[in-house]
Amino acid sequence: MEECQKLGLTKAIGVSNFNTRKLEELLAFAKIPPAVDQVEMNISWQQQKLKEYCAKKGICITAYFPLGGQFSGNPVMTSDVLREIAHAKGKTIAQILLTKLILTKEGSLNSIDISDIEIYEV
Repeated sequence: MEECQKLGLTKAIGVSNFNTRKLEELLAFAKIPPAVDQVEMNISWQQQKLKEYCAKKGICITAYFPLGGQFSGNPVMTSDVLREIAHAKGKTIAQILLTKLILTKEGSLNSIDISDIEIYEV
């Protein structure tokens, strides 16, 4: 992939499902660090250690399953606590979850008006 980037065939290199140990192993020999690590991340699996490590190394994280895991009986979307918060705010659980995920990031989601939601730690 590094050769592809050098040849201009790709703009950036990314990895998927790399934890801090895998990233450390990669960075020990890589000449070009990955620009992004795509990992499962949601309110029940926030991967704080990985987020901090990637921030230090300049690696962006892209989250998949931001509304909870892939398995049936998703504990995130069926959480009584989140349902209560969403009801109190007049929003959906998905809006609450997405707000929590982007609170520390700049930008906005154009398809959902989340600007008036205030979130507190659960």
